[in-house]
Amino acid sequence: MTREPVDDAEVCVVAASSAWPFYQATGSYICQANRRFRDATRLGFYSARTIHPLVARIEHTVPQIDLDDEHAAALALSADPVERRVGKAMAAGLHEGMSGTVQVVVLSAPRDPATETIGAIRHEGRSAWTVFQRYVPLGRLRAAELTSDLADTDAGEADDGGH
Repeated sequence: MTREPVDDAEVCVVAASSAWPFYQATGSYICQANRRFRDATRLGFYSARTIHPLVARIEHTVPQIDLDDEHAAALALSADPVERRVGKAMAAGLHEGMSGTVQVVVLSAPRDPATETIGAIRHEGRSAWTVFQRYVPLGRLRAAELTSDLADTDAGEADDGGH
């Protein structure tokens, strides 16, 4: 596997208050079906006026799947390790009350060496830094202390957030 030039890695920073603890517990992200992440190879999390300090590598996506007990159980028992992770993420999402057709994004786990650690980046503006998603090179995130240090980053496209 070719490793991307880490500082140039495109990070999609998503805003969703429940996404950060869900990632910490499952190493995954669940959002609306067919959500686009452009060319991002990594996912970061923004909530509570902070870009959190872990930036996960996107390892696999299932763009559209029905979130139900049957799918979750079948995948969680699969011989394929990626399918097992998808099934476990789905089961956790169901436990959290998620439903419908979703996208499951399998990420590098919080303690995985592929997960990059940055300093937590505070937001001091009056409105949210993003309510959807924004794209930032990883090197810029590493160097920032405040979101104002990222003032010229792409505000991304509108969507309905994620879980």
